[in-house]
Amino acid sequence: MTKKAFSVVAALVRIHLAKQVVRSSSSCALNYAEAQSAESRADFAHKISIVLIELRETYVTLQLIESKVKSTNGEKMSALLKENDKLIAIFQSSVRTVLGKGTKNLDLGSRIEDLRSRNCSCKDHRS
Repeated sequence: MTKKAFSVVAALVRIHLAKQVVRSSSSCALNYAEAQSAESRADFAHKISIVLIELRETYVTLQLIESKVKSTNGEKMSALLKENDKLIAIFQSSVRTVLGKGTKNLDLGSRIEDLRSRNCSCKDHRS
């Protein structure tokens, strides 16, 4: 590959990864807003779990940018990765709190389904 062709490919990769960070990180905020109007504890836990998926996707994309794009400011990238990691920990804790004690090593999806299957009134699960 010629130097010019490599530059074009590198620019396309940077653009693609930047757009992916925008998509996944904005999805976190939008899904968090959606969780605020959850109809039940299970619904809240499910929506926060989606936030976690998007946060992890953002984290991996930031890692790709850090490792593959040479022009990245290392300090800023490190700060973004740390902030993203903190958000993951906060939302994991939120899901565990909603689902109850003893869920640290439990499959969160099965616990959410358990709450849904109880057929309780939505009003009973709102905090």
